[in-house]
This record gives sequence, C-alpha cells and structure tokens, in this order.
Amino acid sequence: MSGIRFAKPADIADIMNYIDENWKKGHILSNNRPFFLYEFQNLNRINFVIHRNNKNAIDGILGFICSSKIPSDIWTVMWMVSPDGASLGLGVKLLLYLKKSDDYRVLSSPGINPQTINIYKFLKMHTGILNHYVMMNATLNEFDIAKIRKKITIKPFNFIASDDYKLIPLNEDMLQFDFDMLKQYVPFKDEDYFIKRYFRHPIYNYNVYAISKGRNNESILVTRNVTVKGKQAVRIVDYLGAIENLKYIAKNLNDKIIENNYEYIDFVCLGFDHKSLLEAGFVKVDLESDYLIIPNYFEPFEQKNKTINYFIDTKNSRKVRIVKADGDQDRPSQAIEKAKNE
Repeated sequence: MSGIRFAKPADIADIMNYIDENWKKGHILSNNRPFFLYEFQNLNRINFVIHRNNKNAIDGILGFICSSKIPSDIWTVMWMVSPDGASLGLGVKLLLYLKKSDDYRVLSSPGINPQTINIYKFLKMHTGILNHYVMMNATLNEFDIAKIRKKITIKPFNFIASDDYKLIPLNEDMLQFDFDMLKQYVPFKDEDYFIKRYFRHPIYNYNVYAISKGRNNESILVTRNVTVKGKQAVRIVDYLGAIENLKYIAKNLNDKIIENNYEYIDFVCLGFDHKSLLEAGFVKVDLESDYLIIPNYFEPFEQKNKTINYFIDTKNSRKVRIVKADGDQDRPSQAIEKAKNE
C-alpha cells in the first residue's frame, strides 16, 4: 500500500534493507534484527514513519524513540528519503505526519545534520548547539583519547566536601526515584523508559548511580566507559534531578577517574546550570578551538571536537534538558556481535 503511514512488523525487513542500501552499509540497524526490535518495536507498531511509492517500495523513513508511555515526548532518528522523494518534499511530509499525531507531545533530536537546520527553522522549530563539559584527570601528564596543547595546564580542583550526600551504585532492583517530579522538563522520561534504556540495553553496559541524601535519592547519574587503544574515559550520558547536587559528589567522580587511570569524565548536555557544573569541577570545552580536544565519536574513533546540533519543537526552552544518551546519540552504529557481558 503506497502513501505515508506508521510502520508495522511486516515492514521491518524492508526498513532494514533500506537502511543498509541508503543510510550505511553494514549499519547495526540493517543487520541486527533483535537490536532493531529493542530500539523500535512498540507492541504491534514499529516506531517508524515510512512512505511506499506506487511500486510498493520504501523511499522514505523517519524513525523515532519514545521517552515515556503515550502521549510521549519523542526523539526523531534516521530521517532519510530517496532522491525522487526529496524533490517532492517527502522528508518534510514524513516529519509533519509524525508531528500531527495525537500520541506525542514534543519532538526533538540531538545530532541533526547541519544541512537540515534551515528546514527546522522554516517549520518554526528551535535549533541550537549542545554544550560539552569535562573533568580532566589532573594526575596524568599524557593523554591518548583527549588531546591537549602544552600551553594548557590541568590544575587540581578544590572540591566541595559534604558528608550528607553519597554516590551509590544502583541495579534495577534498587531503583527508587520519583520520576514524576521531573514532568516539568522536556523530554520527560518515565521509569519504564529508564529501565529499558540503561539496565536492559542489549549491547552497552551502563553504570547507574543515585546521588542520595539520607534515605532519599535526590538525583540519578548514568555513565558509560569508552575505550581507545587500551585507554579509557567516562561519559555522563544522562542526569535526572537537581544539577546542584552534582558538586557534592564530584570528588567521588574525581577519585574514580584517578583510581582507574581514566583520562577524564565528560558531559554533553543542554539545559543544566553552567555555574553548578563549574562548582562540580567541570570546565566547558571550546568546540571551536583545538587547544583541548575531547572526542565525541568513538565508533569509529575521531580525535576532534564535534559540534552537536539539535532541534526541539517547543518555545519553552527553559524547561528543555538534553543529554548524550537522548535519541540515538549513544548507540552502536556498527555491527557488534559479541554479547553484552563478554
């Protein structure tokens, strides 16, 4: 059946083939069906808007990921149309089809192609650039993942001491957090999304921590280690709760990178208070400079700073929070066959 519609399970093979032939040969979503289902299956619907031409062949796709139960904020991913469809404005039609659905609140996406920014602006959507912060390991003199000009001296930071706050590792059974208190933020992530995204990811291992005060888990911190030629760094990929709490456990994070000889811990984000991050020992990376390079791409590895553009379909930008793991920014892109725990 030709036309634009939401995908069904019967469309999976054609979508995967379209990704392989038009997006990237050998992409993990083109040859790993279990991972494709993990990312996009929603009961009897597949989270793609597709278009089939009059020959019943797919010539346009727009994937999306829900952050909560419907109605949900959503991230758009894998937006592509074939050349003939592009000339007819098919890409915009796919996006508007999704935007007009009653199932969803706010659309957004980190990591958009800079060439599409004018399209989002034409559609009255807000665009911008994510911030990049880093806490360096001040005990190291040489770096292989990061790249530092000799003119920059990394000085030890005087962390705020507090016995009231603890950094506690969590597993799924230990997760106790009031997700509903964050409904004011966009995108809103519920508990089901969080568990699936971090505790049940089929490939990546995530470390989940509570920032607790007494018996209350005040905030949640999620990290993932990255490895390049035997050297490691840590990435904060999600943060839920008051960012002001981060400074009280920052020394714990710094101790971890020193004890494990990690090069740094970084945080790609938007909507988090700049002063609070500075108080926690982070510095903002100047993405236009090469004096301090903190890579963003690891599959394959690229030792350079990267500007991450985003769009969001809301005027209330003060309530927007975007992190590294939103959408498909922290997802394996190449075929990975080994089991998660190997």
